[in-house]
Amino acid sequence: MSTDAFLQDLRHAARSLARRPGQAVAVIASLALVIGANVSVFSYLSFLLWQDLPVQDPASLVSLDFETPAGAVPGSYPDYLDLRAQSQGVLSGMAAYGITSAAVDTGPETLHAWLHLVTGNYLPLLGVDARLGRRLGEEDDHAGAARAVVLSHAFWRRAFGGDRSAVGRTVHVNGHAFTVVGVMPESFIGTGLPADAYVTISQEALLRVDGRDHRNDRDYAWLGLVGRLRQAPVCRWRKRRWARWTPGSMPQQPGHPSAGSGSRQPGSGPMPRRRPFFSPPPGRRSASWSSCSSWPARTWPTC
Repeated sequence: MSTDAFLQDLRHAARSLARRPGQAVAVIASLALVIGANVSVFSYLSFLLWQDLPVQDPASLVSLDFETPAGAVPGSYPDYLDLRAQSQGVLSGMAAYGITSAAVDTGPETLHAWLHLVTGNYLPLLGVDARLGRRLGEEDDHAGAARAVVLSHAFWRRAFGGDRSAVGRTVHVNGHAFTVVGVMPESFIGTGLPADAYVTISQEALLRVDGRDHRNDRDYAWLGLVGRLRQAPVCRWRKRRWARWTPGSMPQQPGHPSAGSGSRQPGSGPMPRRRPFFSPPPGRRSASWSSCSSWPARTWPTC
């Protein structure tokens, strides 16, 4: 198409829109919404697929799931305790996180928030410090600990307009008073789905609508698990290939110290055998994430 023809078409389109201003506004608004939605989606996919997590040494992070005949599933809190104990020779640390919906009352208004319930070592394991105040730690994750909440940067700006004095204020999460102890950096949105706020997993029963504490229930699989390798990966894996760690199926014997409370329905049969496996963290390194060739044969597969 020549330049003259293009300019003629452009003038014709402009005259057509000028004759129908209402239709022009509708078309422009629709295009703006569609383009904005696409930019948002592709920005998030870019973060998940091609960018490293904004954490300390992202190449040594792995996520952990459980392989069942029906596919990969998350873990329960007893699973987390078992894997943390069994993987000390492979991982320098392991943390757990789950997401739930919450209402956060800041005083002037009540906002919806996606809340991450995390173990006390979650943020220290990732090596991420708070932008303001402090991050959550092990001292916040036990019975009787003060109720502390850390806000994401985006939620801090939405709820408090970027006011630095928000740290130290009291907010009500699902009707319960929590003290804002910190604000995370703008680049950090958590692992898994983006989070608006973080509290320790010891507050789970308090924040659940039904008041149940699922930390003793092995059948309630709701936690994402993340670990940090002791040894840097040493051999290339093909794209989309996962490194599997097979220390054996998870214990299901009655009386096991981490056995669940039995939430499965009578007659539903035994819990399917679950086998944990590692996969690379989200990011550009996922396509060439490496591991395995120098690991002991009983702990890691050969390449």
